Amino acid sequence: MAEQQLTPAPTVTKKQIELVRRTIAKGATDEELHLFLYDCERRNVHPLDNMIYFAKSGGSYKAIVGIDYLRSRAALTGEYAGSSDPVIRHDD
Repeated sequence: MAEQQLTPAPTVTKKQIELVRRTIAKGATDEELHLFLYDCERRNVHPLDNMIYFAKSGGSYKAIVGIDYLRSRAALTGEYAGSSDPVIRHDD
């Protein structure tokens, strides 16, 4: 397996944090917003890149990773086969 080459976590400005609060993490408490930003940082993604989503379930915050996040991490292994549309053949 190839060694992972992760870049440092992207910088998030105060203005971007306020945008995240108003749009992506609407209704988040201060603590939930901090957790979301921490989840993004530790996964090395910017919160505005739509790779990790803010969600609430049962009254608590949950991080939901998107398919693009999973694909990007799989590609880092060097073993990702790609995401081409399937080809279906019929033997008549």
